[in-house]
Amino acid sequence: RLFGTRYRIEIYVPAAQRQYGYYVLPLLVGEQIVGRFDLKADRATGRLLVQASWSEQETDSAAAADAAAVELVRMAGWLGLGETVVLPRGDLWRTLAARPGMRLGSAGEARAAEAGAADVKAADVTATELEQATR
Repeated sequence: RLFGTRYRIEIYVPAAQRQYGYYVLPLLVGEQIVGRFDLKADRATGRLLVQASWSEQETDSAAAADAAAVELVRMAGWLGLGETVVLPRGDLWRTLAARPGMRLGSAGEARAAEAGAADVKAADVTATELEQATR
């Protein structure tokens, strides 16, 4: 347990058994873990991919998204990445994607991230795929 929260990095957990994501990291605000984020630095396209975003129980989702957006933009800058893309996975993605500095990723970008491909961009995705991702 970490700050009253059960935390396990899921790198060594078989993919079908992962709950939060391959390289999920907690976000600590003050003395409380407010969320978990599965991140990937896509250096080929200059993007920080938020592959999944989850809020913790009994946490204000809006406050968690506000804090996360600030830290994610800082992290992207530190890594030399020009964009932060929130993919549609988890219970916090809609709220997080609406924050300044965030961009909602498309279904095509989500599939590319899962496949490890770096050459799919938003322009390669149909409007129907984007609509399905935001439902």
